[in-house]
Amino acid sequence: GGGSTGGVDSVAGGLAGPGTPGRPGRPVFLLTMASFRPIGIWHPTRLDGKPAWVRPEPGPFPDHYATRRVLKLERNRPNRVCFFGESAAAGYLLAPEVTPAQVLEMRLGPEWEVVDLARTNERIGSLLETLEASLQLEPDILVVFTGNNWNLLETPQWSPLFPRPAARQRFAETVQARGLAGPVEEARSVVSERAARLFRAITATRIRTVVVIPEVNLADWTTRDPIPWLPEGVPAVNRWHALLARAEGALAQGRPARAREGARALLALDGGVSPTGFDLLSQAALRLGRVEEATLAARAGADSAHAPLLAQLAAPRARPFDQELLVKGSRRAGCEVVDLRETFAGRFGSCVGRGAFYDYCHLTPEGVDAAMTAVALRVGGESTSEPLRVPRAIEARAALGAAIHGAHRGAGGDIIRYWLERALEGSPETLTRLHDLVEARISASPAVFTAGQFRDAPLSPQEGWRWPHLDAEILHAASGLRDIRVLPDSPGQSRIELWNPLERFLPDVLEHRDDHGRSVVRAPWPRTDLALLAFGPCTVELVLRGRGRVGLFGWGHRLGTATLEGTWTRWAVALDVEPGLHRLTLRWPLPRPGQSPGLAEALQDLGEGFEHPIHPVFGEIHDMRVG
Repeated sequence: GGGSTGGVDSVAGGLAGPGTPGRPGRPVFLLTMASFRPIGIWHPTRLDGKPAWVRPEPGPFPDHYATRRVLKLERNRPNRVCFFGESAAAGYLLAPEVTPAQVLEMRLGPEWEVVDLARTNERIGSLLETLEASLQLEPDILVVFTGNNWNLLETPQWSPLFPRPAARQRFAETVQARGLAGPVEEARSVVSERAARLFRAITATRIRTVVVIPEVNLADWTTRDPIPWLPEGVPAVNRWHALLARAEGALAQGRPARAREGARALLALDGGVSPTGFDLLSQAALRLGRVEEATLAARAGADSAHAPLLAQLAAPRARPFDQELLVKGSRRAGCEVVDLRETFAGRFGSCVGRGAFYDYCHLTPEGVDAAMTAVALRVGGESTSEPLRVPRAIEARAALGAAIHGAHRGAGGDIIRYWLERALEGSPETLTRLHDLVEARISASPAVFTAGQFRDAPLSPQEGWRWPHLDAEILHAASGLRDIRVLPDSPGQSRIELWNPLERFLPDVLEHRDDHGRSVVRAPWPRTDLALLAFGPCTVELVLRGRGRVGLFGWGHRLGTATLEGTWTRWAVALDVEPGLHRLTLRWPLPRPGQSPGLAEALQDLGEGFEHPIHPVFGEIHDMRVG
């Protein structure tokens, strides 16, 4: 990938003492072309006889990196900042037109250059490699904006759902020895050790470093995850789900005080082992005007979304554990800190939401500007007052992306509708894009074969263009907006699928290289919502397995029931429906004592290397179709 070294003999590079003439007090790399190495996706070469690093041209489906083609060793500004981080630092949804690195450079002024080395899906190990390689650019300051990915991406091997027999056996042994807290403690220990390694490397550079402590969406984003098997077994699980149903019903009916009581009862029962009770408490407290209580509950919810105990795919968000790890590591390493918890509280309020965030952690233009202004003040001692101007077309595209991406991570209808409405404000192009999205979702062809793919500015993967599912939550929200239809002019193929494809166990959602996947949908909740796209009266055919009576509901009433006896059962329900998108709900029977495996049975299977969730499975769907 690199260019010619020009015949230069290899000379070992390394830290060259306290400085060089003209740039005292700062270490540099003394390198020849033969000793240059890649910096992330940028490979070393020569341009006009001078060292540089060049990346491939971004393709039609962008990669995870900044789009800047060339990084040069030679400077055109006196001061250089190297900027590192994950998708929030990379400007996900706004990039490449607007990124935090660009805004920071603008805020610092013409004497500063900011080299954007942030990338989406960054992990500690790859960030560390990029940081060390970036020393070839001789930066004056390092800015590290990380922590959102640490919970989910650093320790997948500590989940019982990880597809490795040895990992399952280790999980079972740890739980048997130390309870459910054991794998959580082990996972946190791994993150702590890797963070310590990162800070040791920062210390070794002897370069001034500013660490940005991330904040997360506390007001608009929740993590709902089912309860694992509790020691009390079936009675405790059934009581937990009954409490949750009553509390959610109270919140939907406008009775937040009753919902708050229910959330506290949930937490008393599960001891905070699931984030659900905390998130429900936060929502209820917000509606009661108890902002500080809502903030504390939301943070507790983020902190209790323990990756080893999650049943479903969650969104990456920095936990209080990660935030404090960054603060303590920075203090020990002598780094300066910009804490976005404090910055955003002063700008947006303590329970920050959609003013700063598009979703769970990705920043709006206002969020980017607030964050980078604080960094600029820390780095340069002052910040330019030039207003951040984001073209309306870019804001609209990012808002549409926020609606789609949020739906793909389990966001509810209110926030999706909000971003769809923001996307359509004064942007005719967005209406065209939304029509393209609707057409792609209801088409029998892949999205890349529909008309929207061939426009001058098609939707991109970060906006969920190639999502293979109906996107029922998006279609439902869009159907109430202006000039949006969710059916084509002529009849087509009716479809039925999960309303939210993420409401499955984690290994059933993700694809692993050496795992062929599962042919059934396992229900982690007592209800499973289905999306029916129908073109008139039809028959829904389901193949189910479970124990007890399962009901199919829609339009506020029961459509039918079937009795399941532990074997696969084919069930057909005739429906007289109007053309359009409809939500149907399967209500599964609750587990029965003596008939449902509990934690002990799960640990026994895991101990033998077999996959077995530590959460109840309420039922299974092998097939669903519309006739």
